Amino acid sequence: MNMKSTIEVNEAKFETEVLKSSQPVLVEFATRWSFPSMTLDGVLEEGSSDQRNLRRSKLICSSQKD
Repeated sequence: MNMKSTIEVNEAKFETEVLKSSQPVLVEFATRWSFPSMTLDGVLEEGSSDQRNLRRSKLICSSQKD
């Protein structure tokens, strides 16, 4: 299993880390308090680990003002 880390992005890093990435990026829009977000985290980690060229990023929605 290829264990890649999840990149946590915010508004300032979204363009460079996601939109201008040379690789496909899976973006998870999540909250820290949502049970579905916490549950989905493991599923996405397992699924994205099989994709060698896929980067995984997480945008924590509750911390964003916009």
